[in-house]
Amino acid sequence: MIIEQRVLTIRERIITLKDVQYLANIVYGEYESVADDTRRDLVLSGTCTDGSSFSGADIAVFSDDSPLSRKRVNLITMDFHHYTTKARIEINLSHGNSDWHNYVKVSGVDSKWVNGTIRLIEEALDSFTPQNRFLYRNDLALKSLFALGIGTLFVVLIQLMSPVTSSSNNPKWIIHLNHVLKEFPFLIYVINYAIAYLVGFSPARLLYDKLLELWPSVELQIGPEYRLTEKQRRRWFATALIVGVAPLLTSLVYELLKAFL
Repeated sequence: MIIEQRVLTIRERIITLKDVQYLANIVYGEYESVADDTRRDLVLSGTCTDGSSFSGADIAVFSDDSPLSRKRVNLITMDFHHYTTKARIEINLSHGNSDWHNYVKVSGVDSKWVNGTIRLIEEALDSFTPQNRFLYRNDLALKSLFALGIGTLFVVLIQLMSPVTSSSNNPKWIIHLNHVLKEFPFLIYVINYAIAYLVGFSPARLLYDKLLELWPSVELQIGPEYRLTEKQRRRWFATALIVGVAPLLTSLVYELLKAFL
């Protein structure tokens, strides 16, 4: 007897309770299609962030009025096993970025059943809302913009707090540098933004890593709206971006254009 197994990794998807119900119906349909009741097994379960979990062999576990619908869910598992034919479906959905904990496994001795079932589940997953991966795909450019923005802010604050000194007291090399910059004014912008980038690089990297956490590869949006932490924080971030960061970046672009055009 040869058992074939197909594995599918789940990435970049937002999964709601309706999506879980759709997958559960597929698994439950396979469970119901088996005539031998004594040689089959089905476990559907959900684990919540408060440590509670709920499981059963009925799709009511994922119904709209189930306890899971009122809690923040971070793990969904579905496991169907028919011992006679060695047919098995395992689905694991874990909130976060782990490929190891987000997968579909279908196995059995019937190759046609295995491949047909994995394709059916893959089509279902493809229909789910894709996760926004804009920050991941534009990592270098956005980190650079953040570094320039944060660094420029620091430089401006330092300039405002620095005492004004007479130019006659400056060292000769500074006086000479001032003459050079007057002849080539675009160098002022190059030096200013180079310093700003170096100053802002480390805090920008820390901030960017925190932002990436708001867009996990697999996001389980199951539970009351106010419990969906990442979704709420994305709204706050969008507001902060519009109110604070966007004008700063616009000013930065304007200064660069003014310097080189």
